[in-house]
Order: sequence, then structure tokens, then C-alpha cells
Amino acid sequence: MNVRVAAEDDIALLAALRREWNEEEAGSPIDDPAFEESFIAWVRDEWSTRTFFVVEVDGTPVGMGNVKQYSRMPSAGRPTDSWGYVGNVYVRESVRNAGVGAVLMDAIQAWSWSAGYDKLRLSPATRAIPFYERQGFWQSGLLQRDRD
Repeated sequence: MNVRVAAEDDIALLAALRREWNEEEAGSPIDDPAFEESFIAWVRDEWSTRTFFVVEVDGTPVGMGNVKQYSRMPSAGRPTDSWGYVGNVYVRESVRNAGVGAVLMDAIQAWSWSAGYDKLRLSPATRAIPFYERQGFWQSGLLQRDRD
């Protein structure tokens, strides 16, 4: 297994993995001819503050994830820190439960610590909580409000 930071020429691959994920969740193909163009525009907008990762098994891409950088507002008398929001972690169903997700998350965490992040946060699907807890994440007291 190999995890690498995605390059700009991987954007189409990231789009294909995202579509695959969406269609897996939907249980069937999704007719959305504008998706790839929309996804590529989103990645280009996010590129300066988000680092994308690709995980490969035997040279074949099988998953992805990303980390969005956030910097805390400066406070008097306290150093400013930065943290990352882990998002869009996906591993193909055919290789799940084989350690691929753990290798991907280990690489994301190692990269984040080396980039100087003080913490990582994420908002997992309920079924993924045990996986992230095994990766050292814990539930915090964050609050959320969705638009009505």
C-alpha cells in the first residue's frame, strides 16, 4: 500500500473516486453530466487550503481523503495554532476491512503533524465512528446548527 499527496493531475482521479462513492451510497449510477466539471472547479477553489491524498494498492488507486487547514484567530498572550479538518475519506468497498483505511489515516495524521497542525477534527458517518476511534479520535462537545 502507498499513500501519496495528490497532484493537480490527480483531480480527475479524485472526481472518479467521489462519483464512485456517491453511486455506492445511492445503490445505482447517478445521471449527473455536470458533476466532474463541478468537482474540478471545487478542488481548484480549495487547492490552496486543502491537501488531498490518494491511497493505492499495487499501484491501483483505491481511496482518498483530504485535510482542510484552519488557523485559530490570534489571542493576546497565546501562540496562534492551526488545525486540520479531515474530510471525504473513502476506500473502495472491495478493499475495506483490509487495513487500507488505517494506512490512509496514519499517513494523513503523520502529514498533518509534520505540517505543524495541533489537532485534527472530523465529522464521521455514524457507522464510521468505531474506525476513527481506533485511529485515536474521540468525541468532543462540538455543537452544530443546520439551516432549516
